[in-house]
Amino acid sequence: MFRFVFTIFILSIFSFSPNSSSAQMFENNTERAGATYVRGAVNAGGPDRCWSLCADDERCLAWTWERPGVSGPLAMCSLKTAVTPGQYSPCCVSGLSVRLERQIDTGFNPRRITPSYPQSRRVPFYGD
Repeated sequence: MFRFVFTIFILSIFSFSPNSSSAQMFENNTERAGATYVRGAVNAGGPDRCWSLCADDERCLAWTWERPGVSGPLAMCSLKTAVTPGQYSPCCVSGLSVRLERQIDTGFNPRRITPSYPQSRRVPFYGD
């Protein structure tokens, strides 16, 4: 009985993983130009608010938050349909969508690898 309880305890320790949605990856002093599909003023919340707006929108793959005073008196949030290259800019903080952050955390590669040679030249496997 002790061995069973001890095994369950050890498994529960190793199966614990932190919530990846709280692992925000902010890129300070970085602007992602282009691919903006919506842009608006953000009254409060800073980059966290922009990250949250992106998380709530299926189309959003990346975002950029501009500090107040750059494009007006309020901070601005730009949601992106693509991950454009980040450029150094002290005006901004950028980041990726929650979905992409989770893929990075787990090492998930969404691209399917296809052979670069024609199917007719495929080497048959045993049992084909």
